[in-house]
Amino acid sequence: MKIRMPTKAEMIADLKQTGENIPQDWHKFNLHRTDSIDYIYILSGHISCIIGNKRIELSQGDFLTQIGPEHTWINDNDQPCYIFCVMMGIQPAGTPGATCF
Repeated sequence: MKIRMPTKAEMIADLKQTGENIPQDWHKFNLHRTDSIDYIYILSGHISCIIGNKRIELSQGDFLTQIGPEHTWINDNDQPCYIFCVMMGIQPAGTPGATCF
């Protein structure tokens, strides 16, 4: 699926519009984990994937594969980022942590 990743400025505007709090720490905002293998290809723009205390900078043409880590996305740029993502469901391993390569 093709996904449009909004800029941080767009997210702030949306949060204000809905009356939500603006995050103090964007590295912890919207942290999530999925029981899937994710294949992510950056179609255009730039974005950061935050996994634990690691920040992975991605730009057009980059490819990321991740297997269920707790993560979030931050787009600090002035243009949205478009990604192509394929997610394949997996059985939870039952142990914390995950792999990203």
